[in-house]
Amino acid sequence: MGACNPSYAYRSLEADLDVGLLLPCNVIVYETDDKRAYIAAINPVSALEIIQSQELRNIAEEVSEKLERVVGRLGRDVKAS
Repeated sequence: MGACNPSYAYRSLEADLDVGLLLPCNVIVYETDDKRAYIAAINPVSALEIIQSQELRNIAEEVSEKLERVVGRLGRDVKAS
């Protein structure tokens, strides 16, 4: 599923329009064979390394921190239930 935050997407496009080729930020969620939830998100820092821009790297690092927190929280919530 696409999970881009519109304000981060806008900031990224302002920094470099070519980043539009790499949006949306992808997240996958599925149930494993052992009936557990699997949640993963692409690391935006890695995805945006193709475009050499410090401004984009800064934005990607912000987004990466947020995604890590969200996926971490979801993982804890899933394990707790």
